[in-house]
Amino acid sequence: MSLNGDKFELLRYGPTQDMKQTTEYKCQNQLIMATDHVKDLGVHMSTDLTFSHHFNKITKTVNNHPRRGRLCFMRRAGGASQRVHTLIHHSFTFTGTRLFNSVPREIRNLTGITPDSFKNKLDKWLATVPDQPPTPGYTSTNSLQSVVHNMRREELPGTSGRPR
Repeated sequence: MSLNGDKFELLRYGPTQDMKQTTEYKCQNQLIMATDHVKDLGVHMSTDLTFSHHFNKITKTVNNHPRRGRLCFMRRAGGASQRVHTLIHHSFTFTGTRLFNSVPREIRNLTGITPDSFKNKLDKWLATVPDQPPTPGYTSTNSLQSVVHNMRREELPGTSGRPR
């Protein structure tokens, strides 16, 4: 790998002046000279660490309005951030604690039982919870027998197939 000595920049900062004056850096037998201001990743750094040079460079890029002075336009976050917030808010890891806390205490405080017995007790309790609000087209029990009964009733002659 070959390095280009003309593109290197040296910025010396810190409390020890002796250390800054005695060290030399070379690239391809060419001495790298120290500078007062260096731009790195879009940030202008100075030896005095005040970023005053950076602020002067940045404020020149702000819009100048003849009557209102300098204007700086801040772009709003896009819709993608709102979609990410929606995904996180409705994820199971986010709402799982609230869901678990809504379970009755006698099911929440069960310890030392198998997962199948916990699921069985949870299923029994969930069967007693009504749909709020009721979903149109579904019965309150949502059992397979009631669904089959509704389908057969809709297939009878003289019906239009729509729910009654």
